[in-house]
Amino acid sequence: RAGKTLAPAIEAARAVCGLDPHNKYPKTDGRCIVLGFDLSHVGRVMWPKLYRPGAFKMIRDRLTSQWRSWCPWDPDDALRKKEVRRSASLIPHRLIESIAWEDKKKDQPSTVRLKTGWELWFYSSRSEPSRGFDADLIWIDEEIENETFYGETVRGLADRRGLFIWSATPQAATDQLLALNDKCEEGLDPEFIKFMTQIGEQLLED
Repeated sequence: RAGKTLAPAIEAARAVCGLDPHNKYPKTDGRCIVLGFDLSHVGRVMWPKLYRPGAFKMIRDRLTSQWRSWCPWDPDDALRKKEVRRSASLIPHRLIESIAWEDKKKDQPSTVRLKTGWELWFYSSRSEPSRGFDADLIWIDEEIENETFYGETVRGLADRRGLFIWSATPQAATDQLLALNDKCEEGLDPEFIKFMTQIGEQLLED
């Protein structure tokens, strides 16, 4: 099982570790802004995904002997459940240079510096956004309370031509999230939208 937070966590880890296979980010000296709904969300969900082992389950592939994601829906993988192991940390601890904490007891970091020169800055959407920063990657998880964050974070991408990820299940219908969704759909082929809708309906039926 992979939730919506796991995919962007892997993307962020690839970026800050200088391991993005598509070279979308600088290998060194980058900046990643991580924005959760509140600091509790950062400490309970986002930081553990990046820093703690077990973000997903792994198994050795029979053909290559390499570790890969465990696929429990595959009959052979299902039979090999006892061989499953937790994944290592997405960000290896050996790459961490320093951690400045907002609240260490609650596992809420403020700034994390890596030996690659990358930095991760963590924010709560209930706070006031910083002004004038720039970033190579911005990751927002869940809807945000202070909607001024969206404008500030997007402006922060311009100088570095950075990328933006927003992983959320719309609940309170944040205006910017809806507008971003509408803007994305404007550029999509109508047949593609129809195809993806049919897939979604089939998954719900199954």
